[in-house]
Amino acid sequence: MELDFDYINDFEYKENEFNIFYKIPVNNININIHYINNNNIIKTTNKIIYLTNSILSSDILLYIIKNNIKNRYKLKNLIYFNFSINNNNVNDLINNTIDIKKYITLSYSINDFKFNDTISYFSDLNSLDIFLEKKEINNKTKRIYFTNNRTKKNI
Repeated sequence: MELDFDYINDFEYKENEFNIFYKIPVNNININIHYINNNNIIKTTNKIIYLTNSILSSDILLYIIKNNIKNRYKLKNLIYFNFSINNNNVNDLINNTIDIKKYITLSYSINDFKFNDTISYFSDLNSLDIFLEKKEINNKTKRIYFTNNRTKKNI
């Protein structure tokens, strides 16, 4: 009597089709840097950053901001998007019954960002958006002119 192992090979083949719906650690993220002038985005640059242990450290983030900030811009805010949906909820996502807003976090400070494991099919959606706002120049110094109109007192 000979054992037939074809069913195992068939199962593994069918299972490989669904590998894209299993969660994996986040290895890289998209960083989008938006330059804002009068509440309008005037320029956007994109970068891909590789992470260590799914964490974007504040040191690396500060380095990225300092290298991309220009003299006339300041940090306005950060939007952190970590799409860590469970594979059981993909069908709910397709039917629009999941609120995407719960995966978005607004931050006004530079700190470490931990990215949770993500379904491999959606891993490209994980991102950090940096908004840099143009500084207002308030150069309204009052100028004072001195003139030599003094009178001398005779003694």
